[in-house]
Amino acid sequence: MAAIVEKLNEILQRFNIKIAYLFGSQKQKGIEFLKGNSVNPEKGSDLDIGIVFDRVPDNAFLLYGEIYVELSDLFIPFNIDIVFLQETDSLLQYEAVKGEVIYCEDQEFLDRYEEMVMKKAGDLSYKMKEYEKDFIEAVKDGYFEIGHK
Repeated sequence: MAAIVEKLNEILQRFNIKIAYLFGSQKQKGIEFLKGNSVNPEKGSDLDIGIVFDRVPDNAFLLYGEIYVELSDLFIPFNIDIVFLQETDSLLQYEAVKGEVIYCEDQEFLDRYEEMVMKKAGDLSYKMKEYEKDFIEAVKDGYFEIGHK
């Protein structure tokens, strides 16, 4: 266990990553893997790894490739999907935050980041509920027809 986690920490530190999360359908198997347990990943499903930087680097595309190569080797037998969370929408960031923190360089940074994500996701969720309510009302009022002819 310690060797895998040490190698993970070394990789993430080298790339100046502040926070890393495991999330998605393979999260629990990823956690077990990091504990040194044997796992059988689901075919057709990736291990989602969310990454947060202090600020997104200018060379994000090249950096993505470098990080992907190193983490792919570390997380064998998983197929991995790396997500630079600051480049995604609030709801995907929220899904990652609900996952498992596997690396944190700075607890205060983590706390601020997660608070910001929760606020943005809450605001977006409220707006979506209002939109859905307005849409349902419009359907009831006959502005839209539902069904096929």
